[in-house]
Amino acid sequence: MKSFILLSFFPESITQEKIIEESIISIKKLNLPIVLISHTPVRKEIQGLVDYFIFDKENRMIGAEEYLKSPLIHSRSYYQFEMNGSKASLVNLSDRLVLPAVCKSLYTGMNFGISMGFTHCHFVVGDIIFEEEDLSEILKIEREVVENSKFGYFETVPDNHHFEGIESVYWFCDCKWFLKKFLDSFSYENIIRSVSSDHYLELFIYNKLMDKISDVIIYKKKSGDGLISFSQNKRSGLSVNGGYLNSLISLIYCRDSKTWAIFIDNRGKEVSNLEIFIKTREYGDSFEMIVDPYHWSYRFLNVDEENYINLKVLSSSKKIIDISFDSEMLKNLKEMSSLKA
Repeated sequence: MKSFILLSFFPESITQEKIIEESIISIKKLNLPIVLISHTPVRKEIQGLVDYFIFDKENRMIGAEEYLKSPLIHSRSYYQFEMNGSKASLVNLSDRLVLPAVCKSLYTGMNFGISMGFTHCHFVVGDIIFEEEDLSEILKIEREVVENSKFGYFETVPDNHHFEGIESVYWFCDCKWFLKKFLDSFSYENIIRSVSSDHYLELFIYNKLMDKISDVIIYKKKSGDGLISFSQNKRSGLSVNGGYLNSLISLIYCRDSKTWAIFIDNRGKEVSNLEIFIKTREYGDSFEMIVDPYHWSYRFLNVDEENYINLKVLSSSKKIIDISFDSEMLKNLKEMSSLKA
């Protein structure tokens, strides 16, 4: 066995570059070759900390414009909302499906490792910092996988999460086995087709592992840590078009009022202060919405439009949503997100 570390991270700010630097320094103590793969450029100083750096400019993500026009819309309902006895599935317009980009990194990085003579890979997301005790656990995991003739070690997400899945920030596996099982004949079309119901990486891997669970070692996490107690750096945040957001934002159609409304669920610890701009071919309006932490709110737009709506949302002057909905997108959205109101 010959193993390496595949570190995947797409830094979009100076803060995130500092995070990847800390992550690399924390894991270098393993004395294993490190391959850093990114869809965004990385400073030479950071490249100098790793053994190999791969830049893949093709950063394939799926935003609302695409999934509102595809079968993926039926898997993108993040929030079941009920009002006046009416239920709707809300689509988070601020979210991007990053799974195609992550799978491309895995495919490219593991194939590169194989070409360099490596057989096994520690996959690591680059916003986690390893503690000293984690490093010895990682070496134990290597030995346990090899000695028991398994293909990999995976941890489940903690049982206090709202879905089952595999922890996506670290795992150890046989490279050829992983590529054959998960990414055989890689193409974005195949990935998108295969994740039409498992749009999270955690679910995508989990469901495929269930086909033959005896092939791997799976550690089931409780609400606390697994065997590895690494800390995920919270400063990395959720990056959306260069901004940071902890809110769910959706358009809903209110049948009784015959108008679209904007819905915001603030999932963060700070007040969500958003500027909203709405425009149709014949109408325009702008206003501010302030939503307290862990609260939701909605506002009628006084628009009953079937053909065109442009929605812009700014947070701290940073644009986080800029979507032009055509008739097909509005029709699909209305079918999912209609309420009595």
